Amino acid sequence: MNKKKNPDLVRSINYTVRLNKPENESFKKLLKDANDTRPQKFIREMLTKGFVIQPAKKEDMVMTDNLLQALNEHRTVFRRLSNLIKAHDPSLNYHIEQLVLSIQKVIDKHDW
Repeated sequence: MNKKKNPDLVRSINYTVRLNKPENESFKKLLKDANDTRPQKFIREMLTKGFVIQPAKKEDMVMTDNLLQALNEHRTVFRRLSNLIKAHDPSLNYHIEQLVLSIQKVIDKHDW
C-alpha cells in the first residue's frame, strides 16, 4: 500500500512473539488444519476476525457435487412421476409438485 494514498492501511506496526516447543507444535498444527496457510496471514486473520476460514477440501467438494447430482436426479424422477399420474389423482400430483419445488429451493439456495 502506498503511504501517500492511505497511510492508515500501511502495515507498519510490528509484534514479536516467542513460542516454546509445545506452543510451536500446536501453532504448526493449526496452520496445517488451515490448509498450510502462511503464518502471517493466519495470525492477521485471527487478530482481525477472531477465526480463520478453512478452504474447502477436495473430498468435501466431491461430496457436495454428488449431493447436487442426486438432488437433480430425484427432482427429475418426481417430475416424471407427476406427469404419469396427473390425470388420475390430482391431489397426489399436487404433493409431488410441492416436493419438486422444495428440492429445487434447496438446489437454488446453496452455492454449489
